[in-house]
Amino acid sequence: MYKPLLEKAKKYKGTSPYSGWNPNLSYGHYSRDGFNWHGCRETFHTYYKRNVKLIYISASRSQQQSVAKFMAKFEQEMNLAERYRLKFLQYDNNKSVLGVLVSSYWRSNTARRELLTILLRAAIRRTYRIVKDFNKVRNDSYLKRTKKAVDRFIATKGRLKPRRRIRGWLDTFSGWRYDGWGRRTSNNTEEKNLNRYFPRVPLHK
Repeated sequence: MYKPLLEKAKKYKGTSPYSGWNPNLSYGHYSRDGFNWHGCRETFHTYYKRNVKLIYISASRSQQQSVAKFMAKFEQEMNLAERYRLKFLQYDNNKSVLGVLVSSYWRSNTARRELLTILLRAAIRRTYRIVKDFNKVRNDSYLKRTKKAVDRFIATKGRLKPRRRIRGWLDTFSGWRYDGWGRRTSNNTEEKNLNRYFPRVPLHK
């Protein structure tokens, strides 16, 4: 059975984790302007591009173990080659920061980058509530509302059709769209977008 890679890393040199309204959902990264933390996943994605190989999340040591185990189970379910799996870095000088070394597989298209941060978010939230069961973690609101897309992602190993680029995982695959005021409107495109962006999966008898 594949074991998640939780490695000791060099001294953490970034800023302290985001200390706003919910530090358990923060993402960090280096940029030309230095190190930045983001408490909003969507905001983080304006900076999280294909060339970013190392991202950070704020999490306790027990959460870090659970997140690594959850992602290992998810990658195992996909039967993802070991060389493409995530590695996790722990820092002795800042135990509330977890480094995520993102492989070329997870960086290669927008769907994979979007889903990765959703999976990390789901694992953090559920471990924070002391819920460590794999299936319960997958019942996170984002994953539950896009269950068909997550299942198709696993079945196709995250392959997108040529020249397809999603604009927000939730907007694309939940069947709902949100305006600038947070109001939800149906776009009735869930099934259509599954076939538009992902290859069809053959039915097995």
